[in-house]
Amino acid sequence: MAEANIKTKAADIMQDDGLPDSRSRDLAKAIAKTRVATFDSDFGAIEVAYRTVEREFIARAGNDEIAVLETKRRIAEAVLMAAVENCQPFDTCRKCWDDMLRLGFTNIDRTCTMTWYYAECCRQNEQPSIGLGVLEPVINDLHRLLAEPGVTESAAEYYRHELDNLGALLDKLKTAT
Repeated sequence: MAEANIKTKAADIMQDDGLPDSRSRDLAKAIAKTRVATFDSDFGAIEVAYRTVEREFIARAGNDEIAVLETKRRIAEAVLMAAVENCQPFDTCRKCWDDMLRLGFTNIDRTCTMTWYYAECCRQNEQPSIGLGVLEPVINDLHRLLAEPGVTESAAEYYRHELDNLGALLDKLKTAT
């Protein structure tokens, strides 16, 4: 994982106080509103609704390549989560995951969260070896980050928390093989 590159890109969407910029907050609100509005919808309608939000925010971003990329990432995340939460077939989830991989992850938090969702899809769809294949490298990265000299206590606490979450799913996938 290119951790330094990821941190730089994440910093580009933050204000000086460390909070997301207004465009990021507006996108998060639009995604949340779409999630609520489409709660009882079928997956196809949910994806269409998220793609509408994506087009709107990409248009707002203009030539800001980072804003465009982060918009695409947030929408790809929302679509993958909707696919998993709506128990879509494995091929649908795999397509969503492939979209995520093509776009990359903003930071370790997004990497852990979205990897958990895809691995959960693998568990739901009886594809444990594929789930193990995506979880194990992230777990290894977390162990590496935790062992780095100078890791802050708050970062270490976060890494341990994610190791617990991902490790629990890893155990379920191992049991299913």
